[in-house]
Amino acid sequence: MKAIILLAFMLSTLVASATEQSVSVQLSENESPFHVYAPELKIDTNKLGRAWVEVEVSYEEIEDMYYETVKVKVPGLSHNMETGEILLNGVSCANVEQRLRRRLFRSPVYKTKIIETGACTFDAKAVAKEVTVDTGFYLRTFTKYFLEVEYSL
Repeated sequence: MKAIILLAFMLSTLVASATEQSVSVQLSENESPFHVYAPELKIDTNKLGRAWVEVEVSYEEIEDMYYETVKVKVPGLSHNMETGEILLNGVSCANVEQRLRRRLFRSPVYKTKIIETGACTFDAKAVAKEVTVDTGFYLRTFTKYFLEVEYSL
């Protein structure tokens, strides 16, 4: 009986700690997005310890498709340079591997590979919101599109 109560308590604390949060960014296009691709973790190459989520959004025109890459800053997401981990509020979301690639007759470059651990989940979707703007003479309502990135531990 004690084991069941302890298990129920641990399950309730796990559910309480795994809250989902979201970040919203306005898209630059006024058109409705056709497709939002899966978010990817990215780091800076200047060794400043910054990390962000990058999402590719596609738009459909009459004859063509065009793409926009949106970078979203997630609060608490950082790159630990010493351990090579991407952390979200202290939890390891991914490991970063850098390898030196030597090239013939050119300077060598570092290739970066990000391997997700599965401890953090990121999901992106496009949301339409009605925005009212006061021009001084009229109240105009526009439909603006936002990219919403939801993340949880």
